[in-house]
Order: sequence, then C-alpha cells, then structure tokens
Amino acid sequence: MADFKIKSTAGTGNKTLIQSQDQSGSSYAIQVGDAGATTLTNATMTAGTIGSAVNLNNDSQKDAWHIFRSASQNITSAAILDFDNNVFIGSAISESAGRITVTSAGLYFVSVCLAAHDTGNTNVDFAVRIDGTIVNGTKCYVNPDSAVYYSNAVWSGPLRVGAGGVIDVYGSGYIQGHANTDAMTTFSGFRIGAKT
Repeated sequence: MADFKIKSTAGTGNKTLIQSQDQSGSSYAIQVGDAGATTLTNATMTAGTIGSAVNLNNDSQKDAWHIFRSASQNITSAAILDFDNNVFIGSAISESAGRITVTSAGLYFVSVCLAAHDTGNTNVDFAVRIDGTIVNGTKCYVNPDSAVYYSNAVWSGPLRVGAGGVIDVYGSGYIQGHANTDAMTTFSGFRIGAKT
C-alpha cells in the first residue's frame, strides 16, 4: 500500500490548499502553510462517539478522600475505625466517625493502610465494608511481633459503590495513630468511573 500525498511546490509562502466542490477563488476548506501550520475554514467538526464511562471533563477531586488516625486507639470489640483527621475530603464526599459516604455511584479505587501500635500488642484484624457488609478479599491483618515495631497491613483495589453508599473499615485491634507526617493508619479513595 502506498501513501497518497498532496504537496505544494517548494518555496517560501507556498501553501497546500484544499477546496470543496462548492468553493472557489480564495475560499478553502483546509490550508496548510509552508511551516506545517494548518487552518480549517468554514469547517464543521463532528463529535465522535465516546463510551458512556468516559468523562473527559471529570473533576476527580470532588469524589476523593484521604483520612488518617491522629492518635493510637485500642479497639477491643469489632467496630468502625474512626479516622479522625484528614488531608483531603472532596466536595461530593462526606465523612462521619470513619464512615465515607459517596454522592456519585461508581467504581472507586480504595486503599487502607493499618499499622499496629508499637510491638507485641493485640492482633489488628479489619476489613472494608460497603453499606455495612464486609467486602470479600479486603481483610487487613497484623499479628504484631515483639521485635518489630509498627507492623502494618495494606489493602487496595476497586469497589463498586452505589449513590449514597457508605464505605468504612471495620474490625478490632490496637491501631497506631499520629497527628502529622508520622501517621501510618490511613484510608483513601477516589472515583475512577461509572458503576457497571
């Protein structure tokens, strides 16, 4: 197969001009200058078909969060872990006592990092829940060793969440917390697309 080329004669100021059947004189549909600059004149650009899951103007900031524990907490009976401080909570997300409520249904990428407090304390055993139901495969478990300080477990992955859905981290254990950059117990997420 060979390329089809339309090329103007070499020389400064020469242009490649393309006219439609109804154009004449100095009216051109496409003009390509000698430096390669292209001008479309009286052209209509037809919108292409893009899948419904693609959002080219997505404001992902509104559907995102990053929260953390600011102090260590020993949870002896299974409960929702309250991430009591935040780096960021988007405008379409609300948070209350560790519960994240999403406004928009969709597929969310969620990440949880749980650090055991110090060494040799109680096991850390938590999982991610959606609307009060534990999601299979989201367990974070740490059996702290007396020789290892602040052992941790991390889970991250996509979750399908309905509009108004609530995501939380549920379980028990002695969790590390810190008020600044030393915080190692975190809960983050952001919407990556429509729920299918």
